[in-house]
Amino acid sequence: MNWIKLLLKKLTLLLIAEILFVRISYSLTWPVKGYYRITSTHGEFRDARRTHKGIDISCPDGTPVRATISGNAIIDGSSTDREGYWVKIGDHFFAHLREEPRRAGAVNEGDIIGYSSNTGLPNPEKPWIQYPYHLHFGMGDDNPLLYFKIPDTNNGVIGEVYFKSVDKLLVLKDGMIFNKSKPFPVSGEFIVNAYDISNTGSNHVNFYKIVSFLDNKVLKEWEFNVSHTDEASLIYSISNPTSTISNFYYRMGNWLSKEGKHFLTIEGYDLNNSTPRFSAGKTIKFIIDYTPPQIGLKQPPDIIWVPPSEWPGGDYKSSINYPVKISFDAIDNIAVDDVYAYVDGKLVGRWEDLESDIFLSTTTVCGWSKHTLTITATDLAGNMTGLI
Repeated sequence: MNWIKLLLKKLTLLLIAEILFVRISYSLTWPVKGYYRITSTHGEFRDARRTHKGIDISCPDGTPVRATISGNAIIDGSSTDREGYWVKIGDHFFAHLREEPRRAGAVNEGDIIGYSSNTGLPNPEKPWIQYPYHLHFGMGDDNPLLYFKIPDTNNGVIGEVYFKSVDKLLVLKDGMIFNKSKPFPVSGEFIVNAYDISNTGSNHVNFYKIVSFLDNKVLKEWEFNVSHTDEASLIYSISNPTSTISNFYYRMGNWLSKEGKHFLTIEGYDLNNSTPRFSAGKTIKFIIDYTPPQIGLKQPPDIIWVPPSEWPGGDYKSSINYPVKISFDAIDNIAVDDVYAYVDGKLVGRWEDLESDIFLSTTTVCGWSKHTLTITATDLAGNMTGLI
């Protein structure tokens, strides 16, 4: 049995090596020579049933379109189809072409197979809407920009971050605090409005990859190498279903909220010369805390016995200013912020902007009498507790 396992392991390694070799040694011809402006990228949301499988390349009407690989070319389509007139070679798909001339049958890489245009209907129910002149180029489920060295050094934008629950849409801002009077939704999903800037800086496009981290752990990662049609990674607008497709809203993971000091980070990557490049990032810090601090009194005791040797003039009827030490622990599930100590309503200790759990102490003086010690503590979320 061991030799069978060893054989399977070798076959697996050979298969992986073969896949890597094919990917690395893949030689392709760019379909429209001299035109590199990408106006739409792979994986962009189109509607509830599909995402954009391929890229759109802006080019003038009548630009020669060349075969990216050798093979058998098939032609089809019509002026009323969504793709218009098209040519397909294996998984390589060229759409919105002029009807004629198009080349069918055996072709070699680099041969002219048609001419770009704007044929087809973006929305068959609205035939008066037309595409701009461009070439749609797809490679099945693969992202074409992984196979061509197209420069892109324009940074993207991470915009508003939302937390969407059943009955609430919360705009999440850096530094927000949630407590009992302003609770965070129990459960829901993070949604981010973000977009990359195209390689020529002229329009908004989809990221190649976008990742969310919550408290330094990956919450959700979308890598648009293959189309995520069924997973619906993108939605239009959260509140406006008629928003344009340049408004990208990414679904960045479900979360069951819990108390704590949280860090949400969103990172977007594009493809620069077929290599992933960090394009945009944003970190939001927020606190969820419903639990007030606790105070653990160390000193003074309930009764302070003053020895006769310390009585003024040896007479307990004489007035006294006896030093009394006050010490206590102030702790919280996240962090204590402000602490105040009072004796008979008079402030005797003040500690502010602590942002930590801490042992505190101070000394005051008291006379012969019954005194009242009051200590209040507030945490970062504004929850307060008091000890009398």
